[in-house]
Amino acid sequence: MYKLLGIDASKIPEDAEITHTFTNLSMLESWRGPLFFAVAALAVFGVFWLYRREIETAPRRVRTFLGVVRCLVLIVLALVLLGPAVSFTTKTYVRPYVLVLIDESASMGISDRYIDDAAVQPVVAAVGGEVEDIRRDKPKRTVLIRKLLEKNDNKFLRDLLDRGDLMVMTFSDRANAREATQFRKSAKPEKVESLDGASGSVAQPIDLPELKSAGQGTNLAKALRDALKHAAGTPIAGVVILSDGQHTAAHDDPLIAAQLASDQKVPIFAVGVGDASKPQNMTVADLLADQSVWRGDPFTLQAIIKHRGMKQSQVTVELVAQEVTDQGEPGPEKTVDRKPLTLTGGAASADGDEVAGQQSISFEHLPEKAGRYKYTARIAAQPNETRDDDNESSAHVNVRSEQARVLLVSGGPSWEYRFLQALLRRDKTINVSCWLQSMDVDMPQEGNTIIKRLPKSAEDLFKYDAVVMLDPDPLEFNEEWLALMKTYLGEHGGGLLYMAGPKHAGRFLISGRTRGVRQLLPVEFANLASMDVQSLIKSFAKQWPLRAVAANLDHPILGFTSDMRVNQARWDKMPGVYWSFPASQAIPAARVLIEHGDPSLRSRDGRRPLVVAGQYGPGRTVYTGFDSTWRWRRVGKENEYYNKYWIQTVRYLVDGRLMRGKRRGFIQSSGDAFFVGDNVKITATLYDQRYQPLSDPEVTLEVKQPDGRRRMFQLKPVKDKPGVYEESIPATQVGLNELAIRLAGDDGSSVSITSQFEVNVPDVEQRETWLNRALLEDMAETSGGRYVDVNEMSAIAGLITRQPEVRVRPGKPIELWDTNRLLILLVVLLTIEWAFRKKYKLM
Repeated sequence: MYKLLGIDASKIPEDAEITHTFTNLSMLESWRGPLFFAVAALAVFGVFWLYRREIETAPRRVRTFLGVVRCLVLIVLALVLLGPAVSFTTKTYVRPYVLVLIDESASMGISDRYIDDAAVQPVVAAVGGEVEDIRRDKPKRTVLIRKLLEKNDNKFLRDLLDRGDLMVMTFSDRANAREATQFRKSAKPEKVESLDGASGSVAQPIDLPELKSAGQGTNLAKALRDALKHAAGTPIAGVVILSDGQHTAAHDDPLIAAQLASDQKVPIFAVGVGDASKPQNMTVADLLADQSVWRGDPFTLQAIIKHRGMKQSQVTVELVAQEVTDQGEPGPEKTVDRKPLTLTGGAASADGDEVAGQQSISFEHLPEKAGRYKYTARIAAQPNETRDDDNESSAHVNVRSEQARVLLVSGGPSWEYRFLQALLRRDKTINVSCWLQSMDVDMPQEGNTIIKRLPKSAEDLFKYDAVVMLDPDPLEFNEEWLALMKTYLGEHGGGLLYMAGPKHAGRFLISGRTRGVRQLLPVEFANLASMDVQSLIKSFAKQWPLRAVAANLDHPILGFTSDMRVNQARWDKMPGVYWSFPASQAIPAARVLIEHGDPSLRSRDGRRPLVVAGQYGPGRTVYTGFDSTWRWRRVGKENEYYNKYWIQTVRYLVDGRLMRGKRRGFIQSSGDAFFVGDNVKITATLYDQRYQPLSDPEVTLEVKQPDGRRRMFQLKPVKDKPGVYEESIPATQVGLNELAIRLAGDDGSSVSITSQFEVNVPDVEQRETWLNRALLEDMAETSGGRYVDVNEMSAIAGLITRQPEVRVRPGKPIELWDTNRLLILLVVLLTIEWAFRKKYKLM
């Protein structure tokens, strides 16, 4: 029929449902319908009435025939007016999605021991083998998931694929849509049979995403919401979650997300992975040590031990050392020391709750050979310990052999001078030369290396690594000497400490011959020329406390221990200050270490700085605005804090000089230790060959990761900070990450600026690591799904009952009147009528 009408039937799909309709049928609705038929009937009556009144030249049967022809024309036109058309609809079968969410947070990297028999039996039933095999191999949770999914040629996933298209996603604190993997299959009913080859589509290979177990947190709620959102617009047959059930996002409720799934009629099928036994674990959380020490000088390494649920009362902590080669590879291990540690806290309480304990143990070590060393604190795996891959921690230490050459200059034999020169002379890592300006010319000076005159030439001055000036008398200095000091600091990386005193500081900092020293110091001064000289030299009767700046307690000068709280407590006990010199503020990039406690001396720039550490080019500088540190000797045993403060200060100063050739700048990270996934802000202050701020448009930072791989980042210059470059980089790998920037040297070689930072596993992922079965069960029940153990996974496919969704889509109607054959028909009818009328001489 369609061919007869001139309609292209190929436009209609084979399996479409066809109906015939009128597109303008609305014109027959209401009063318009009767009117239409009345007009049509009137037209037919009019046609026959007119033909009956025609002249008698045409026989009656001819006039009747012509009336019929005219009525056919009217009928065809009426049909065209109503718009006859062929309508059809097609059915689309949409397969639902089955979402598979795989937990790859850090806790999923745990190797479970399955101490509880009830916990190990499902694993044995799922993967085969014996209980002893599982406990010996201690499979990681991500490895176990991989085995379960790949078992029998991915049978679990293929069974799910019979129920809908698969979308496999990994998650930690969110669903990772970038690793969403989709597996599709035909949705038509005759093609949704099983994939065993008996009927339906041919099975396709299934490649799973790599499981990294590196996420710094677990947010089951957000992961579920993200997955539902990612599959929005498509029916979802169910969500399968493979996880240990630990949820670390405190302000997000997984049960609310499960209710959202229930509202969308999406059941959750939770598969618990891991050991539900409460952990018994020993962790060496950190090993703290100075990055740089001297050969023959004992230093302290402090191991931080965390433990939970341990039944052992005592463990042995071992310290081993490895010399690091020039290629950065650690050599053979050598045991340095072993110490017993009696555990306090951390055992299970009477009600079964786990109590965490944290302790520290210190090792005193005397390095006998210079070089780079890797020290490791280690505890052997304990019986029934949940995991033993966190039983050690390492620190890298550079052991130096050369003595630091120090020039100590003092305006007079003050108490500060007497005690400090004696301390430096006794320290075997320091070779001090003293120049007491007030001493008679015939009297020999003090020190390890005696000098007979104040060094005033480059040859004499540049052999020292640091210059310490205790309230020096300006009469012995001039502009040439200050120019030499600028070269010493700015080009040779020397160190300078200036201590103000009531006798000479005013004249030294104001005098035309020596006031240029202010350019070298890390502080700014108010208008000293207008100050009353008496106010500078008078003594004060009241002692004001010192304020160690909490944010800078990690500075090498201030740190008595690795515990910042202990440092703060010890600085709070230090004797205060009576007299101080009025520095107004620190220069940009300098660090204020100690401030004045007198609130009346506070200015708009803050409290009066008393100890400030800074840099002049590659050289390190320290300003001390008072002269009574000798009073600190009364605190602690045998002057311990006074001695440690000054030795650390001198070593801080000489550090730049001992690393000359590598002191074209320095790299700072926004901290020393980070968690995986953190952003690390890197700031590099760099100088060119002339020790002027580097002006390159960008510099390349090389990051050597613990696995040996190297990553490159481009640091960009900071606006209004010449020579300063910054960039944020991700912390991606646990362990020591080494930073290096290579600059052009004077002789065409390269100069390396280096630093390092540590990346740790997020602590939140290590505190609660057991299988949280209760939460997974609640999520499944809330959504209308079910919780299963790993040996019951095969049952999930049978629990998913949602069928492919049938969507009916109407096609575009095909107009039956819009053809050339209909036009031909009208022309033929009208031609026939015209021909007969002519033949019979009708009007």
